[in-house]
Amino acid sequence: MHRINIRKKSTLCSIVLASLFVVNFTSAQEAERDSLRQAYTDSVLVQATRLPTPASRLPYALSQLDEADLQAGQSQQSLAEPLYQLPGLLVLNPYNFAQDLRLSVRGFGARAAFGIRGLSITLDGFPESTPDGQGQVDNLEAGFLGGVELLRGPSSALYGNASGGVLRFRSAPIPAQPEAEARFITGSFGYRRVQLRTAGRSGAWGWSAYGGHTVADGYREHSLNRSTLVNARLERTLKNGGRLAVYFNGVNSPVAEDPGSLTDSLAQADPQAAWPRNLAFDARESVQQGRIGLRWEQPVGERGELETSVFLLGRDFENRLPFGPGGAVQLQRTFTGGRAVYRWRGSLWEKPLRTVVGTQLGWQSDERQRYDNESGALGGLAFNQTERFTAIGLFLLQEWALHPQF
Repeated sequence: MHRINIRKKSTLCSIVLASLFVVNFTSAQEAERDSLRQAYTDSVLVQATRLPTPASRLPYALSQLDEADLQAGQSQQSLAEPLYQLPGLLVLNPYNFAQDLRLSVRGFGARAAFGIRGLSITLDGFPESTPDGQGQVDNLEAGFLGGVELLRGPSSALYGNASGGVLRFRSAPIPAQPEAEARFITGSFGYRRVQLRTAGRSGAWGWSAYGGHTVADGYREHSLNRSTLVNARLERTLKNGGRLAVYFNGVNSPVAEDPGSLTDSLAQADPQAAWPRNLAFDARESVQQGRIGLRWEQPVGERGELETSVFLLGRDFENRLPFGPGGAVQLQRTFTGGRAVYRWRGSLWEKPLRTVVGTQLGWQSDERQRYDNESGALGGLAFNQTERFTAIGLFLLQEWALHPQF
């Protein structure tokens, strides 16, 4: 299977026109009088709109969380905990680690049987959503995140086939001075969690590294979970004003057992029991995923900036479903791509003008096999398929400030 997704001219034109004629009805005088609003909102730059813009000037349906919202007062057992604060976002399966999070924005993605569909998810600008429209967040934890932006509505069409919305995660910023942090949590039913984080700068170098390890036997029968997650960044400031950064993200979850759902009568009799078929077929999943990315940012003249990035992702996935024929799934995925963006700021007829033009490419190859599930053991081959997807995106945005209120 081979698909090429090229944005239509009509969509591109509508985006350009919309960006040219965005009206901000907030009075400039009112903004000046409201010192608290001016000091807070104008200091928050939103990146999901492609043109970094203060939150107070955006007419889009957009919500954001900062580092304190994501980490303070949170047990960090699941990414769902802080995401519940975002309006318009529905989060399901927060503590069934064999099912992963299901996310839906204003109904988009609600019909997906599993995983995330129709949403664009990025981490530090690198895509977590593949060209075929799927996504997952099993390699993300609140412990290393510094913020998230949720863009709802048709403006998410700027990200290709993600018509339902955009979730843009970013790692915590690198502090000026070196620092280290350790966290340990323990609880009942064999729950243990260790988190280690260090970050800092030394001269032209900056680094950030995070590691999290979770072990849980689970409240219910057949709900064992083991996972280890790593996120790291190394960057160097260049003499010519540019910046070169290497990013790494990986997760290893060798076992996540699925106890399944219970009927009301079974739940009343023994709420800790597992569904009998899930026990009989040893329902579970196993995930190993790693991604490495490289980003180069370089000023071009006095008014321009060029940003380029490339990445490579590999994912191995195994799943045991609670039925026999085709009930054992294996997936080997390769996902690679890159993007180039040029930003320019100047003036037209003595009025501020900003332009961003760019392209992004993505190529995905999936090797899928399904075997019969013979009481948890691998049986005969029932399905073998290779899927390949290619996504090509071009985008152009312009913002012309004719007047402070227009």
